[in-house]
Amino acid sequence: MEKLRKETDSEKKAIIEANVVKREKGKRIVKVYNKGKAIAKNVVVTFPGAPNVSIMDYPASIDIRAQNSIDIQINASKISPETLKINFEWEDDLSLNNKDSQIIQV
Repeated sequence: MEKLRKETDSEKKAIIEANVVKREKGKRIVKVYNKGKAIAKNVVVTFPGAPNVSIMDYPASIDIRAQNSIDIQINASKISPETLKINFEWEDDLSLNNKDSQIIQV
């Protein structure tokens, strides 16, 4: 019974994570992806504090289908930090109030 409940919960859950793709001259693509099995709804990505990077393409709130991603373009400079904290908030079929954070290498 417990195993069945966990499998059912897994089908309803979205899992949000990010990684960075380095481009030329300080340009970076932050790929925010949903590695869960459910749609992540109303995903909000924030960069707390005042990171010394320029955030270019930045959706306010977006849905991310299971096993898909969105791209956020940032421009780093020589004075940008080596790491950047990202906060995620989203809804899925299991919970309306999911939160997570991650530190990525810029």
